[in-house]
Amino acid sequence: MGVDLIKNKRIIEKAYNDSKGISAKFNLNLINRINKVLKTNLKQKDFKYSSHYNEKINSVECFLISKKDQKLFFSNKEFVIKKNEKIQTEISKKFTFNTFSALATSAGWKVKKYWFDENKHYSIFLLQNQ
Repeated sequence: MGVDLIKNKRIIEKAYNDSKGISAKFNLNLINRINKVLKTNLKQKDFKYSSHYNEKINSVECFLISKKDQKLFFSNKEFVIKKNEKIQTEISKKFTFNTFSALATSAGWKVKKYWFDENKHYSIFLLQNQ
């Protein structure tokens, strides 16, 4: 079945750069998580969120970009984050029906059943072991 499922680049990028900043807040929250786990003191205000759709690999790539040179310490080591350095926080892969089915098969699964929304933008797959 040749159902594309991959939306127009403009639609995808608008979703990951939403007007309410939900995606940005989600990604910037990783700074809080890093601070909690690694006992560091990074500040969200010192980063900006950026994302784009990479059509070559059908993936949305999200980053936090440092607004200034920063240092953090953990495990008795110093780490430097330079101004404009990117930290990749998310990769959201987009699939056609065929590429998802092939991925499932390569992992030992097969598509048993599937559903699409009326625009064929979204799908749900029921998988079973091969």
